[in-house]
Amino acid sequence: MPSCFKQLRLEFGNKAPVWIADYSHAGAAGFPNITSLSADIVCGDPAKWIIPPWDDSKLAFFWLRTGPILEDCKQAFRPFFLSIDDRSDQLLARWVGSENIQTILSFLTRQSLNRSMLRQRHEDNMMLASTLAKDLGICAPVESSILWSEDGFDIDALPSWLKRRGLLWKPANQGMRILCRSDLKAHGMTS
Repeated sequence: MPSCFKQLRLEFGNKAPVWIADYSHAGAAGFPNITSLSADIVCGDPAKWIIPPWDDSKLAFFWLRTGPILEDCKQAFRPFFLSIDDRSDQLLARWVGSENIQTILSFLTRQSLNRSMLRQRHEDNMMLASTLAKDLGICAPVESSILWSEDGFDIDALPSWLKRRGLLWKPANQGMRILCRSDLKAHGMTS
C-alpha cells in the first residue's frame, strides 16, 4: 500500500487529488508507520485493533500531513467541541463525547501501549489467525490477522469468545470476516 500512493503521486504530479488512507485495519498488517503510507489524510477506528470493540465507541482519529491540507482540516473541524454544557452555539456545531474520550484514554493509560507491544500483539494475532485457519480448513497462506470467506464460516466450529467479543462480522449480502485479536481472548474468554 505505501508504494501505491507514492506511485500515484508520481503519475499525477501537481494534479494529484487528496489521498486518504483508512488505517482502521492497520493492526491486521502489523501497524505500518503512518508516514510510510504517503497519504494526505489518514483516518481510522481504534476499536478495530487497539482498544476493545466497545459498542458505544464513536471515536475516530485523523492524521494530517502538514501544509495547506492541515489548515483546511483545522477550519473544517473547528466546529467540533467536547460535549460540555457551557456552549451557546450547540445547535451550530458537532459534539465530541468527552466520556467516550475519557474511557478510551483511561484504557490506553492502563495498558501503556507502545510500538513494541503492538508488534508483539500483531505476532500473537497472526498466530491466532494461523491456528483458526488450520482449524477451519483454510489452505491459503495467512497474510493478515483478518480471515475472510465469501461463503462464511461454520459458526459452531468457531470459538464462542470470538462472537462474544464482537470479532465476527457478516455483511448482509454474503461472507464472513473474523478479526483475530488474541488480546481479547486473553481476557478470561477461553472457549
